[in-house]
Amino acid sequence: MKVNDTLPFTDHSQFSFPLFHWKNLKKQAKQIVWCPTQDLAVIVFIDNMIALCRDGWSPIWEMSAPDATEVTALVWNPNGEEFAIGFSNGSVRRVDATCAEPKYIVYTPPPTSFSTSSITKSASGRSGSLKITSLAWVHFPRKENNFKDTMHGFDPKAMEFTNEIPALNMEPPDEPAPLALFLKQKKPPLPDPPSKASEGKHTLLLVGDNYGRIHLSLNGTYHIGTMSVRMDGNAKDKGNIIATGIGPTLSTVQALVQKSTEKREMFTMDSSILLAKRNELCNIAEEQKHVDFLLRYINQCVSLLNKHHTTIRQLAEQSSGEITRLLLERNDQMDPMPQVELLGLISTGNTSEPVHAYFTQYLTEQQVKRWESRSGQSYGNLQKLINEYLEPACSRLLHRLHRLRGYSLWTERYSDLVDISGVEACIDTTQLLLKRLIFYRISIDKVCIEFREFIKWILHMAEKFGERDTEQQQQQNQTDATSYDPWLVVSYIKKSFATDGLAEYFTVYPGIESSDKRWKQTGFLQLVNSLTEMCNNMLNRPSNMISTQTRILKKHSIQFKDQQIQRKSARSFASWVTGEETSSNAIQYYAFARENDRGAIVTVVKKCLEEPYTVSYASGRLENVRIHDIEFLDSQELGMVIESTKASRSFLGTIVYPDLSYTALKTDLLVSGDTTSKIPIARHMELTRVSNVIFGANGRTRRRIMETIGSNKKAYVFLMDD
Repeated sequence: MKVNDTLPFTDHSQFSFPLFHWKNLKKQAKQIVWCPTQDLAVIVFIDNMIALCRDGWSPIWEMSAPDATEVTALVWNPNGEEFAIGFSNGSVRRVDATCAEPKYIVYTPPPTSFSTSSITKSASGRSGSLKITSLAWVHFPRKENNFKDTMHGFDPKAMEFTNEIPALNMEPPDEPAPLALFLKQKKPPLPDPPSKASEGKHTLLLVGDNYGRIHLSLNGTYHIGTMSVRMDGNAKDKGNIIATGIGPTLSTVQALVQKSTEKREMFTMDSSILLAKRNELCNIAEEQKHVDFLLRYINQCVSLLNKHHTTIRQLAEQSSGEITRLLLERNDQMDPMPQVELLGLISTGNTSEPVHAYFTQYLTEQQVKRWESRSGQSYGNLQKLINEYLEPACSRLLHRLHRLRGYSLWTERYSDLVDISGVEACIDTTQLLLKRLIFYRISIDKVCIEFREFIKWILHMAEKFGERDTEQQQQQNQTDATSYDPWLVVSYIKKSFATDGLAEYFTVYPGIESSDKRWKQTGFLQLVNSLTEMCNNMLNRPSNMISTQTRILKKHSIQFKDQQIQRKSARSFASWVTGEETSSNAIQYYAFARENDRGAIVTVVKKCLEEPYTVSYASGRLENVRIHDIEFLDSQELGMVIESTKASRSFLGTIVYPDLSYTALKTDLLVSGDTTSKIPIARHMELTRVSNVIFGANGRTRRRIMETIGSNKKAYVFLMDD
């Protein structure tokens, strides 16, 4: 007996999934992805806001997508501590899920030669722009060594040089003092250091785009290569990578490409170079992780160094500029030199009319004190930035670069991965940066002492010009005259009052190279930018090598004769790998939902991930319904949100896909059309008071939970089993 004559369900398939919780959300959702290890879920809303929720409904934090972009892919790290989000602007965010607020690192896949012009042609989401179309995140384990790495009683970390390097200060440094005392200083947080818990644990993020490319990112940040499914690099042979995966023992990469609305192509690509070089790649990635963090740390600190230096210069220029203005008011044809006017005053005691007006009409004790306070704060922060932040960071960067140099000397294993000349160029530039920072600190120490003496003299002269010289005041002035060192005052006026005596440390030479004689006088900002570019180029060598050593091993095509779902649907495609992806018994499953005037058609494709990569398929019809969303629940069930075409009713149904009757594919082309076979529904439950439902599930052991969200914002969290 059927539940309804128009629906493909029977009484024995009725099942009541236990309700765990329900809630009305604030906005309509379009995607749910559950964490593989914890009861956390990421919900993407219709306005592309991303929310991390506990138990699928209690928000921990929210963050927005980049301007004018859409979320196009989302995947969790297998460790459950972070997830990656792909966007329509071609960028990927690696987000930390262990923090109480959103923290992320941006990874941008590099363009290739044949797509650069079309990618840069439109960056606003129009046709032709690079877009992330799929994400997959898998384990990337090291090769187990059969021999013991160390002898009994020997500690391999006993000679770890980082133990002798001063620790990095992770307290955000102070910004320049604000003009208004009541304003609070904003302290941007420093980059998060690499987690010690993740050391030695590596993963591989596979990023598919709409140009038929798969970008390989070790640990989600280090780009180690790009694989392309384009035949002979043909730029017109486009296709969206809609699913990726790793084959057994990391020797192959699986890709599913959407060529058109009717055509899909399955590729098996050779990635044996990853298997052969995985230990070497992991070693380099370990160093790259620290190098990348240290470069971001140094960049932020040097930018703040420049801010404090600029603040000091602006305060001095305000005073020197006022003397310049007064000089030009009396003679606009002259070349004003405010430092000469002050030198004449301190050397002879005689003053000109502009200088007298400067001390009596412009300069006040409050202004001098504010000048002293703000400049003194910046001088102190410059010294602290160099001593506690930049010097330790540069020393640690040198340590990491020397480790990479050690790898480069092992030419038998690393000659294709690390270039010794590139590493040595990075080491030389880091040493130059450290040397110039030390010289700058010495100069700052000297200028800071001169500035204190200059302020004492300025206060003395302001008091002298502001009051009549009584006998008592003259005696006081004579006493005050000995409270400052005139030679230090003269030195400050000459070098730092009207001119920037430390400008050489912030000079920019456009297009300069390390072979240029001026290279050793390069400013900090340009030097750090050059160092960052050099390190990135040095670490790009594995990418260049791996990208040229991958090839297509096998290709299968799927041609659909029925219609693709034309209406707005959450998903009409799903993928799953049974067993461990790196095990010998791994099988790749793809599920496709199509429809025609009779109902929905479900096609499940089964692909063996070992040679000869055999393919089989099963197809069946569900009459009088349409499928709004589809996802594999676990290694046994395929879940679907089914809607009746004749009544406003929504159902949650499952198919036991391993038990389907599969037909082996005898050629490389699978033609899927209408069928008289029916897909058996294993379990179903009606979803009341909701429509246009999306769902997400976590069917792993001990998690067994799923969530449905309707267009009316009602969210229901169910347990998969009784």
